[in-house]
Amino acid sequence: MQDPQWCVYGGSSDVAFKALRELVLHYVPVESCITFLQIDHSWSLTRFEAHFEFPPTTAEYMLIHSLIAERLSAETLNFLQLDASWANRPDDIPPDMLVTFEVMRPLLGFSHLRDVVIHSLGGVVLNDLEIENIAKAWPMLEDLRFSGDGWRPLPTRITLAGLRTLVRQCRKLRSLWISFDAFIIPPAGADGIPDNERSRLAHLRMDDSIPSSHPEPLAAYLHALFPELQTFEVNVCLTQDAWKEVKQRLWMLK
Repeated sequence: MQDPQWCVYGGSSDVAFKALRELVLHYVPVESCITFLQIDHSWSLTRFEAHFEFPPTTAEYMLIHSLIAERLSAETLNFLQLDASWANRPDDIPPDMLVTFEVMRPLLGFSHLRDVVIHSLGGVVLNDLEIENIAKAWPMLEDLRFSGDGWRPLPTRITLAGLRTLVRQCRKLRSLWISFDAFIIPPAGADGIPDNERSRLAHLRMDDSIPSSHPEPLAAYLHALFPELQTFEVNVCLTQDAWKEVKQRLWMLK
C-alpha cells in the first residue's frame, strides 16, 4: 500500500485543506499518521479518525497523542477515534502494546470531546483515580470506548467505584465500552446509589472484566446505576459463564 500523499504549499501557515473540519484516515500506516500530524499547522478539526494498518506501540500512541494536543484545536475537536481493531496483528506481540494514563494525559485538554475511541492491542489500563481525572477532563462525553483485543498484559484496575465516578462526572454518557473489576461490590450496594447519580447509559460493553462471586447483588448494583440500560455485552472468555448469570439477573430486574 502506498503512503498517503500530504499536499503542502507555501509557508507554514498556508496548507492545503486548511478549511478541513473532518478527517478520516482508513487503514493508514502509523508512520503516515504521525507524518500528517507533524505538518507545521494547527487544524480546527471537529472530527479526527485514524484506523491503523498495524497496531501502534505504547511509544507511538504517546507521540500521536502529543501531536494531536499540539496540532488540533481543543476548542473544536469533539470526535476522536484511534482504532487498531482492524489492524494486522504482528506474529509476535511485543509487551508494549497498551495505553496507560500517562499516554492519555496529552488529550486531557480537549474538554469538548463527545465521542472517543481508543483501541489498542493491549487495551487501556487505568485505575479509579485515573478514570476520574479523564471523566473530569471530558465532561461532555456521550460515547466512550477504551478497548483491546483480549490480550492484556496488565489487568484492569477500574473498580465499580471508579465506574460510578465516571458516569457521575459524564452525565451525557449513553454508550460505554470499558474493562472494570467488579469483584468487590461497595458495602452499601445498590442502596448506596442516590437517584441523582443514576446514569442514562443505554449501552454497556465490557472487555476482560472481572465479575463478583455474588451475581445477584452485582446485577442489582448495575441496575441501580444504569436503570435505562438497553444492551449489555460481555467480551470475555474465562469468566463468560459468571457474566451470563449477571446479565440474566440484570434483565430480570427490568
